[in-house]
Amino acid sequence: MKGLTPRQLEVFTFIERHLEERGFAPSLREIGEAMNIRSVSAVHKHVETLVSKGAIEKRRYRSRSIQEKENERSLEKSDEVHLLTLIGTLSASGPIETSPRPQEIAVPKFFVFEPDSTYVFRVRGEGFQEEGIHQGDLLLVEARPHADPGEMVVAEVGKEKIYIRKYGCEEGVVRLSSQNAALSPLLFREVEVTLHGVVTGLIRLY
Repeated sequence: MKGLTPRQLEVFTFIERHLEERGFAPSLREIGEAMNIRSVSAVHKHVETLVSKGAIEKRRYRSRSIQEKENERSLEKSDEVHLLTLIGTLSASGPIETSPRPQEIAVPKFFVFEPDSTYVFRVRGEGFQEEGIHQGDLLLVEARPHADPGEMVVAEVGKEKIYIRKYGCEEGVVRLSSQNAALSPLLFREVEVTLHGVVTGLIRLY
């Protein structure tokens, strides 16, 4: 298919084969495992790129996952919101749990800077309470493989632990700093850390 990079073509081929063999689209985690892509955000970005290039249809890719409600369809037409994909849950004990049935969340536009590369995680547990993040919160995450110093990131270390902390990196050492000044920064070798994206917002439902 014209216009795709070799990597995008690999992802496209895997999705098409999965659809033909099983009758439904693969999950983001399944794509990541097949393509040896560690970051869920990187997989999400590949899929969104394929959609934007017309290689796959969004509804077809999500054929087993999303049944839009009437009110969601009406919101989609609104100039005041973006529909973002709720792709799974985050807990401090890790790893990220992607949902086999992603949903779409209507988010006010002023919360979202990069709608094409932003998705949503639901927080499970109280492992991030030191960062002011609690059970049930919805995190808006911009899919990026890198971050600027001081940005809040979703970082996975060794496929065993998830951190939501301020990012820093110098001479191959990643520094994850807590909002709580009483907690010491965590230091890891850069090769141990997978960045799933930068936290750009939080929605709390009462």
